[in-house]
Amino acid sequence: MTIKHLLLALFALPLLLNPLRGDSLTLSGTTAYPNTLVRLLMVEDLISWQEKTIAISMTDNDGRFSISTELETEKNITLALGLERGDLYISPGKHYMVNIPEQEVSLDRSYFEKEPLHIEIISSDDNGFARQISEINLVYNTFLLQHFNALYRRSRHDLIDSLNVELTSRIQKPATSFVDDYFIYKMAALSLASRNRSERAILEDYFIYKPILYDNIEYMALFREIFTNSLQAMQSVSQTQIMSVVESGYEATDSLLAMDSRLSADVQLRELVLLLNMKNMLDSKQIRPEAITSLLKQVQENGKNIQHKAIAANIIKKHRHLAFGTEAPLFRLYSNQNKLLTCAT
Repeated sequence: MTIKHLLLALFALPLLLNPLRGDSLTLSGTTAYPNTLVRLLMVEDLISWQEKTIAISMTDNDGRFSISTELETEKNITLALGLERGDLYISPGKHYMVNIPEQEVSLDRSYFEKEPLHIEIISSDDNGFARQISEINLVYNTFLLQHFNALYRRSRHDLIDSLNVELTSRIQKPATSFVDDYFIYKMAALSLASRNRSERAILEDYFIYKPILYDNIEYMALFREIFTNSLQAMQSVSQTQIMSVVESGYEATDSLLAMDSRLSADVQLRELVLLLNMKNMLDSKQIRPEAITSLLKQVQENGKNIQHKAIAANIIKKHRHLAFGTEAPLFRLYSNQNKLLTCAT
């Protein structure tokens, strides 16, 4: 078996065991990377950030490739060529033609400081979805570079209105509701960060009793900004008390969060905040991991919200991935001396 076939077999196994559901999309194009592994990856949710491969292929001798997968909703996905990665927004059931030029190599930067893979969309039939997201990001980022001091230091909040007018004129008809929500929550985040609007006003207008947009990266970014340390921020509760409550399980922790006036009424939003805080505590090792995973299992096994059950399972899964004392994953690799190495060796 060649290395090319070995790589394809290695990455294809999880896809066979966990097939996706949804409309088929195809991503084709040209690259500067001949005979290179191509992967499409996505995070299973925007709380755990548990990543999985959803499709694999190889470029041919000329660097061309075509790769297909199924998606249920619009997604921000990662395209990987070998060890190089870049992000793009795609819509289910569509076809994208892309070009990926060779990355510039800089000896002054470490692997973790490398520029992301540049992915240029040549054509698509997504009604302008990817182009509109790209345009929003370009105009928004240019605006921040030009007006950062005026906005944050001199409180020129009128500039936000100017940005809103500019983006609205460019995106007169959003391709999908995802684009519309992406724009709305990106602007809301700017209003909060620049103190143009209070956190309470943002909560009432965009979160409390509003649909939870689990797959929209701008919604979830603002959600994390507001709710990341909700438990630790409760002034009347000490860290010791928080630890005791989490040790007691889901109901006690939920009741504690319900004391937060922002969360007392909206049960679904409160549970998502609970999951976010448990994930962060697990990462920071502030509380005994076994207590947090036990609480998450209660959500996974007894919860009524399907998305929350999946998020709880993903947080546990990511925490245990390659953790100390867990079983090493199976692998087959060839050394520089062309010797086959496996998990057993």
